[in-house]
Amino acid sequence: MTGFKKVCSLAALAAVLALGTGCPGTGATDDQKEPYFLSGREKVRHTDYAGAIQAFNKAAEVNPRSGPAHYELGCLYEERGADPAAAIFHYERYLKLSPTAENAPLIRERINTCKLELAKSSFLTLGGQPVQREKELKAELDRLLAENTQLRHQLSTLAPGVRVPMATNPPVAAKSPPVKMTPATATNRVVAPVPANTNRPPTAVGPMKTHKVASGDMPASIARKYGVKVESLMAANPGLDPKKLKIGQSLNIPAR
Repeated sequence: MTGFKKVCSLAALAAVLALGTGCPGTGATDDQKEPYFLSGREKVRHTDYAGAIQAFNKAAEVNPRSGPAHYELGCLYEERGADPAAAIFHYERYLKLSPTAENAPLIRERINTCKLELAKSSFLTLGGQPVQREKELKAELDRLLAENTQLRHQLSTLAPGVRVPMATNPPVAAKSPPVKMTPATATNRVVAPVPANTNRPPTAVGPMKTHKVASGDMPASIARKYGVKVESLMAANPGLDPKKLKIGQSLNIPAR
């Protein structure tokens, strides 16, 4: 880019002094005397590059075979418009209209440079898509995890009986009043062995009823219907999974 700008600057100075032209490398022809073309050169001198592009485009419309107009457009799109694709189009159009131009080798070099810039911008654009998509997917995953945690908390708050209770210890019997020990009672007292804590669920006492599971039944609602505790209902049905109740399934209902 530096070498090209230096060539453009030196040639442009000579061209301005001679004919008032802008982009270097083209001789004074009838095409360069066209009003839109002259207007474009004037706007370049006043650094109105957007207006210059518009004027040179009009010159190319009026005379589609105006090589200098396409050349000027190629320079502007490359240097001022940051549009390498448009620059390539106009440079190639210029070479097609002026295949024997003295600056043809330089223009071909500029075309290759523009193609590299175009390929680099396309690679960066395409390369950014997977990264952005990965960020979007991660954000969606985090949102779903947060919703899952919130739903679990709400479920445990609204229906605590639905969860399978942990293994419970046997109920503790009511404490009897302390017996005042005397030497005689202490000698004759027989101490019963203390059974080992097996963490087994309490065994329901008395006859049991049965309940056929209906649609919408849950352990909490069944226990409430028969006036028993959920823990007692679960203990009377070892291995029962409250999340997998089946309609018609028979459950043992312990005595109150």
